[in-house]
Amino acid sequence: MPPRYPLKAKWYESIVKTIREPLIVLTPGLKVISANCFFYETFPVAPEETEGIFIFDVGNHQWDIPVFFLLQGNGFFDKLVANLTESPLPR
Repeated sequence: MPPRYPLKAKWYESIVKTIREPLIVLTPGLKVISANCFFYETFPVAPEETEGIFIFDVGNHQWDIPVFFLLQGNGFFDKLVANLTESPLPR
């Protein structure tokens, strides 16, 4: 599905690529949208086996940890996504 705001998506992607720490971008449903090269170097997984799948299934299920279920259950990710998407960024 193409992004609703292509310029905004490009802007976010450029930020993700420049952060020098491992960073992963998730959907509200916890599927991986993208990750930066530092993530792929730190956690030995390839983009093909990461992007588009649930975070719990990445690698050898190393992200299948209870804290994600707890955060998802209390709406943490929904609130975070809502805050990010309401920000006045370029469209």
